[in-house]
Amino acid sequence: MAEALARDDIPWARVAHVWRHLNHAMMIGTGQVSKMVGIQLIESAVVASLAWVALRHGGMSAMLGTMGIIFLLLTGTFLPKRVYEALNASGGSGGK
Repeated sequence: MAEALARDDIPWARVAHVWRHLNHAMMIGTGQVSKMVGIQLIESAVVASLAWVALRHGGMSAMLGTMGIIFLLLTGTFLPKRVYEALNASGGSGGK
């Protein structure tokens, strides 16, 4: 979703796109590839199912909105928490 919106120069979509990539890079950098893959598989299945329903019943805007909400709730929530926990466990700053 962020890629599609970012091409239209919507500022918040560009931020969301960079945020998503940053979260992926941080998960990889903290050695949590398996956890990231699990979260991404769940996210992909949820997106595919709910985006199809939203597209069918509400059109393109509903589909993009649904995808954005799912990305925010899953990738935008779980990945930062996992990175924080990994940094905190390894003695990183983690807010201490």
